[in-house]
Amino acid sequence: MNRYLGIWNTDQYRTVVWVPNGDNPVINSTGTLYLSPDGYLSIQNSTGQNIWSTGNQITRGEPEARLLDTGLLVIIDTKSGEMLWQSLYQLSDTLLPHVPIGYSNLLDSILEIQLSSWKVTEIDPFPGEYVRKLDPSRKFELVTFRGSDVFYRTGPWDGNRWNGFPEMTQDLVKFFVSSGENGAYFWYEPQDLSVLWCLVLKSNGTTCRYKLNGSDWIEYWKAPDDSTPSYAVCGPYGIYIDGDCKCCVEALFHPKNVNDWKNSMFSEGCERNVPLNDTYNSFVALRNVKLPDTINAVSAGNGSTSECESWCKKNSSCVAYAYIEWQGCLAWFGEIIAMEQFLDEGATLYIRVASKRGMSLFAMIRAN
Repeated sequence: MNRYLGIWNTDQYRTVVWVPNGDNPVINSTGTLYLSPDGYLSIQNSTGQNIWSTGNQITRGEPEARLLDTGLLVIIDTKSGEMLWQSLYQLSDTLLPHVPIGYSNLLDSILEIQLSSWKVTEIDPFPGEYVRKLDPSRKFELVTFRGSDVFYRTGPWDGNRWNGFPEMTQDLVKFFVSSGENGAYFWYEPQDLSVLWCLVLKSNGTTCRYKLNGSDWIEYWKAPDDSTPSYAVCGPYGIYIDGDCKCCVEALFHPKNVNDWKNSMFSEGCERNVPLNDTYNSFVALRNVKLPDTINAVSAGNGSTSECESWCKKNSSCVAYAYIEWQGCLAWFGEIIAMEQFLDEGATLYIRVASKRGMSLFAMIRAN
């Protein structure tokens, strides 16, 4: 029988929230959890071989392992008070309140704190196919990856919600994103501290938020859900509207492969009717949208929408821009992908077109 080191909630189901040795269990009934005088924690099998370790922390003090009320396991030098290690660096599939995920910019690398799915949720803690993280290559987006492929993205953070979640509220749970020169982090806190919540990355890539209601964990929210389109399903310059793919501005773009488009194969997306030129360029407004993947976006200052437009006009390779609270101006280069339009809420994206006159085509897009 496989045996694992675990941390679990004190609910009646003893819900497991952390397993560090999912890929290397103790395979018999004999195993030892060992804290060395140097300050590293390890799991040893019956022969004394390390099958998991926190690494080679070096301390001349007196190390102590502590389980905090946040659910984190930490190793502390009791003489200096220095934090030698914490389970935050090796999260499992569960994110508890007050615990951040994100990244730190080190001298020559990036330290990422992310969720990793189990092979089979609640049954087999062997690492699964999915990870969820605040991606440092994007503009403050939570992204779920399946291997190296994007499975789902939230849209960029606007200071109050993820742009791709117009229904997101902070009435029961408050969400936070902090950023600085040294990195960025996301975490959440219950409005009512007596209520238990957890966020779980399931083995199928879905992220679910649960609330403990009496003796049962109730699914309160999940993403993606059944109505969520697959990532970039409509291809470049395509947009997902009411369960179907359309070109983002149908008067000015057309399907790149008309036959595929008629057969509901949209991966090649759309292209411009008239290529961009250096003389006559303007912008059309696409309202209530989940903004394109920010993998091709840059920060363009904290000015107003008009200043964003001026910045984009001065950069001939800028194809779109948007202004959102908290982040300011975002400008896109290359192809824009993974857009979705909502009935309301969302952001306004301004797409560069070869035209003397900019106009809002929202009504026409919705009508078609």
